[in-house]
Amino acid sequence: MDAITAQRLSLVHPKLRLIITEVIAELAAQGVDVRVTQGLRTVEQQDALYAQGRTAPGHIVTNARGGYSAHNFGIAVDCVPGVVGKKPWGPDWDVAHYSKMQDSCRFKGLVCGCDWKGDLGDEDHFQLAGYPVTPDDAMREVLAKYGMQAVWNMMFCMKTSDAGIKFIEKNEGLRLVVYLDAGKPCIGYGHDLLPDEVYPNGITMATAQLLLDKDLGQWENAVNACNLPLTQSQFDVLVDFTHNLGVGALHQLLSHGLDQVPTQLERWDHVGGAENAGLLFRRKAEAAMWQEKAL
Repeated sequence: MDAITAQRLSLVHPKLRLIITEVIAELAAQGVDVRVTQGLRTVEQQDALYAQGRTAPGHIVTNARGGYSAHNFGIAVDCVPGVVGKKPWGPDWDVAHYSKMQDSCRFKGLVCGCDWKGDLGDEDHFQLAGYPVTPDDAMREVLAKYGMQAVWNMMFCMKTSDAGIKFIEKNEGLRLVVYLDAGKPCIGYGHDLLPDEVYPNGITMATAQLLLDKDLGQWENAVNACNLPLTQSQFDVLVDFTHNLGVGALHQLLSHGLDQVPTQLERWDHVGGAENAGLLFRRKAEAAMWQEKAL
């Protein structure tokens, strides 16, 4: 990756940065040299670009005013294949190379401008899924009042996958009556009982599922608040870990950096100062899931 691309990626959403970095590496191995030609563009820069060909010299290059482009929110990039080995860098207009780049981005879940119809078509534009194609009033309001990070926190919230939920259910096991876990009363799939939660006759499987859904919501919020570039499998691992050990342990785990998570996980396998075989098995399963490549 060249320095210009690295600098532009440093300013966009971490999830987008991760995906584009993977695309660049994959295509480089196939002999295609991809450069990010546009990343974050401020609202002021967008307005200046919009004026070009209208009230300022030059040709019209955009129909989006400031605040109406995904670039203004750090959730979009423009990428162009380059001629491998050419100094200085120059674009490669080979249609096959464009197709490889677009296919790779699409496979990894990005929205591709080349798929838009009519005047919206944009062959080199890629943005995170889950957002309006054109940013809406809510996004513009949050950006103006609180900044781009607040937009990211508001808009980009991962959820535990079906596979992740099954992973947690398997790790916790299901108990329909109250039991003690490390001295704390629990029920269902490892749900810690609150003071006002009393189940003298136990619970049904449906109630156990509702309690798990409630727990997962708060753990998902805790992981999302860390604003990390995670794959779906990695997100599921952190939710499982937090459900087991809590938000404080999550922050301690992440304090060593994402690349150290698989190694650090196995340090959390003790109960009362002694290694616990069940926790060690769970940590090893988490470490294996962490290193899965699927987004």
